Amino acid sequence: MDGISGRLRRAREHAGYSSAAEAAHQLGIPYGTYSGHENGHRGITRKKVVEYAQKFHVSAEWLLTGVGVAEETTTPLVQVNEMSAQSVRSKAGKRAVNVSIRADLIKEAKAFGTNISAVVERALEEEHRARRREKWGQENRPAIEAWNRWVEENGIPFEELKPW
Repeated sequence: MDGISGRLRRAREHAGYSSAAEAAHQLGIPYGTYSGHENGHRGITRKKVVEYAQKFHVSAEWLLTGVGVAEETTTPLVQVNEMSAQSVRSKAGKRAVNVSIRADLIKEAKAFGTNISAVVERALEEEHRARRREKWGQENRPAIEAWNRWVEENGIPFEELKPW
């Protein structure tokens, strides 16, 4: 993909949006408008280029012309690191899903420019880590309890070899 449409797609992906539909939703514009810009079937105004550049954290000059550095120099390092982590996770593949979220939270997320998909993804990762720990504990509880009983009855193995 060459030209502004290709750069727009790269900017969207860089910002962590897995699809044009997700980006359009987050931007609050019709999917047809955004996808037309991204696939090159619809012209883009300079004002819209600046809006996309701000939302996707890229240079408007780069997005418009391909000249200069793609990333905004004002992007905080934490955000850049987060984007790098997202790109690693995104190799696993993504799919669109429907979720129900309170309207006030959506409104505030839009106001802050929050990437809802990324937030939900991180929350799910943390929830799944906690559930895997819990599941491991449950699955291994009999062995751990048996080991603890054995130590109570026989003492710690090789305790006599400890130098302290």
